Amino acid sequence: MKKKFFTICAIVFLGFTGCTHRESANIDLTTSSVGVIETSGNSKKSRIYFYNQNLEKTATLPLEYASLGSIFYNPVIYEDELYLIPQGKTNVKDEKKVLKIELKSGNQKIYEINQLAMNSICVNDKNIYTCNTLNGDSYINKCSKENNQVVSEKIEGVYVSKLLCSKDMLFAFATTKYGKEMNSYIYIYDAEELSFDEKIDITNYGGTHYKAILFDNNILFSNSVDSGDHPCNTVCIYSINDKTIETISFDQYYPLVD
Repeated sequence: MKKKFFTICAIVFLGFTGCTHRESANIDLTTSSVGVIETSGNSKKSRIYFYNQNLEKTATLPLEYASLGSIFYNPVIYEDELYLIPQGKTNVKDEKKVLKIELKSGNQKIYEINQLAMNSICVNDKNIYTCNTLNGDSYINKCSKENNQVVSEKIEGVYVSKLLCSKDMLFAFATTKYGKEMNSYIYIYDAEELSFDEKIDITNYGGTHYKAILFDNNILFSNSVDSGDHPCNTVCIYSINDKTIETISFDQYYPLVD
């Protein structure tokens, strides 16, 4: 039976003082099942601790990046490869890259995106997608895995908080706010051409979405706040085929989908 690798990401922002990494980067991750990220917002020093199924430490991978990932945006695992965004030090967020780590060997590769303050990321066979917001406008960026060629699409006047992608489609959760009025949408693009297809209005269900997953031609997304920016207790299921939305309500506020 083929071993399935999975990762749990815990982001811890620490202020390292006088500490240097001594762990070797030549590591064997074939027995690892869980990874925990430890990162800093004020120095370029991060680590990933790897554990087996019995939660015994198997390896430590030191990485010279600040703000490696975020509690809002999970790293992405695709085909035994881990993709993360090192944003840079908290006060500047000046990194413009995506880091790929092969989960069997620990080998690393950098993809230069040339966009500041990137947040959400998704990956398919051919491309890496990221988003960022500058001066009130958002950018969706497509980076070719083959040649690192980057194409960006600008969306004016919106905040894109979350990306999901399949082989053919790219989904961007976006929020606009004018005064007290907040509107939320799912922008749908052709994943390869990065061409706009349609916009789904999800304002009635909530806004500023950070957690969503693709599952069996459905998008499950959680709503932490409603359209009035008040605490919310719902998770929605959007059918990609039928273009319908079902709602599940919980007893507690701020549900998360992971």
